[in-house]
Amino acid sequence: MRDIVFLCCMVATLPWAFAHAYIGSLLWTWTALLTPSTYLYSFMGGVPLNKLAAGITVLALLLNRQGAVIRLGSTAYMLIGLVLLGGVSMMSGGVVPDAGWEIYDRLVKTVLLFLVLTALINTRLRLHMLLLIIALSIGYNGLNEGLKVIVSGGAYKPEVPLLGDNNHFAGAILMVIPVIGYLYRYSEEKCVKLALFGTLLLCTVSVIGTYSRGGFIGLLVITFSYIMTTRRKIANLVALAALAGLLLLITPDSWFERMNTIQDAGEDSSFMGRVVAWKISTLIALDHPLAGGGFRAVQTGYFWHMYSQKFHLLDFIPTPEPLSRAMAAHSIFFEVLGDLGFTGLFLFVGVIVTVVRSLSRVRGLTRGQPELAWAFHLAGALRLSVLVYTVTGAALSLAYFEFFYVLCAAAASLRCIVEGQPVTARSPGKPLAAAPART
Repeated sequence: MRDIVFLCCMVATLPWAFAHAYIGSLLWTWTALLTPSTYLYSFMGGVPLNKLAAGITVLALLLNRQGAVIRLGSTAYMLIGLVLLGGVSMMSGGVVPDAGWEIYDRLVKTVLLFLVLTALINTRLRLHMLLLIIALSIGYNGLNEGLKVIVSGGAYKPEVPLLGDNNHFAGAILMVIPVIGYLYRYSEEKCVKLALFGTLLLCTVSVIGTYSRGGFIGLLVITFSYIMTTRRKIANLVALAALAGLLLLITPDSWFERMNTIQDAGEDSSFMGRVVAWKISTLIALDHPLAGGGFRAVQTGYFWHMYSQKFHLLDFIPTPEPLSRAMAAHSIFFEVLGDLGFTGLFLFVGVIVTVVRSLSRVRGLTRGQPELAWAFHLAGALRLSVLVYTVTGAALSLAYFEFFYVLCAAAASLRCIVEGQPVTARSPGKPLAAAPART
């Protein structure tokens, strides 16, 4: 029955996507972030919905550009460079796992989605629709898993196969919390605000329920950032303290025991295993500095065993000896370093830096302008999401996570929208005032 209902919805939606490419891009984003086929158990489970949405969107653009303009900013150039470098790395690698080609294929599609979104999301209304799609995909998982944590009394540990293990799940949910917070702030309907506020709470509960130490650090980053940027600090501090107290009351003692191990990271076998993988990734990059060993190089048994023999070269960093089986990189930075070498790491860090600079530019242009307050606050929310991705991703293999690149597209579109507003000159020494944003 679920598959039939979903099929009817898709049949009704696809003609809209073909007639309006920006609707197709939103459908493409939704199928990429949520992967609805994982929630279907009959004939619709095998339908490549993401490829179907992508194909219809690209075809609609080719037949009718509909005002779309490809914007090749600094972030876009960095991403295109990553794709080209990835192709060179995979073609030149001596050992290329099948999973590596799958990651490269996903990266190519993700960068294409980035270019399509930045070309089509060119108004405030379309940008808010993209944010709603993000909330309906990533935020849905936080809401669903948070309810399970509450019903189980904290015994259930969220783990969505699409998002990886509990640590990856926590990182993804933390990235969407600032976006949902922004939507809550600018929603007028009370029922919508109530739904968004409930989603925020359940997302927080789901992160706590993962028992992820990186997730806990990410929550602290979001809390600290909120306290530093809010105007009503005392009132919000009291509200946060009350909420934290409530959450702590229902949190089992095992959670506190898990969090207490953060201060003993040097003695924790799980953390030290990550450091071992980081050293292997570094050794791969030292031997292949320009293009790395190819995607998932550190998880390839060939590379792992080869560089385990050279492990003594980095003995100045005390760690246990490598295990016999290969491990994931457990860091966005070391993952890219081992996969694409120092060149790839430079491009990847360049993507993060250019996105943050674009968002800071937006905040500088819109600061003190009431008619563009929405852009000022959205830039802050997106910047916080990128910061959380950087902090939590330092210990997670999320370098090619589609959600991050969708956030990059939202940031690029926001800057183009703000810079495209007509401006009126004011007296010397004062900033230019942009005309009211219209949707």
